[in-house]
This record gives sequence, structure tokens and C-alpha cells, in this order.
Amino acid sequence: MQDRAVATRRTILTAAAEVIIERGYGGASISQITARAGVAAGAVYFHFRSKEGIAHALLGLDLAEGLPPCRGPALISRCCWPAASTRI
Repeated sequence: MQDRAVATRRTILTAAAEVIIERGYGGASISQITARAGVAAGAVYFHFRSKEGIAHALLGLDLAEGLPPCRGPALISRCCWPAASTRI
């Protein structure tokens, strides 16, 4: 059971990263994340309190552990802070 929960959490985080990269943090919604992950909203709220909680978890992850490879200026320019990419 624990392995399944870990796998579901990772699936949600991967989907969230993809949606946020595509749409930006403000344009991403829990419903888009659940659709991409193929899970029910209840599964998301079991693991995270909010979209902000998902973002905090994403920021704390080592991207080398299975999330889409995207680092440095590319991540910044496609994610939440597009203006920051011009300063890098």
C-alpha cells in the first residue's frame, strides 16, 4: 500500500510539473493536474492541501529523481517567473 501511495504522489507531482511548465503556475489548476495524472481530486488532496502545497513539494524535489528534465534558465523561463529568465 505504501508503494502505491508513493507512486501516486510521484504521478501527481510529475503531472503538476508538466502542467505548470505548459501553463505557468497561475494558469494551472487542480483539475488540469488531476486530468493529466489520471487520478481523482481526492487523491491529490490526500497528498497535498492545495496547489500551493504541490508547488512547495515540487520546489523541494531533486529533479533528477524522475521529473521531466528541465533545469536552470529553461525551467525559469517556462515556469512561474518568466521575467526572472532575462536576468540569468
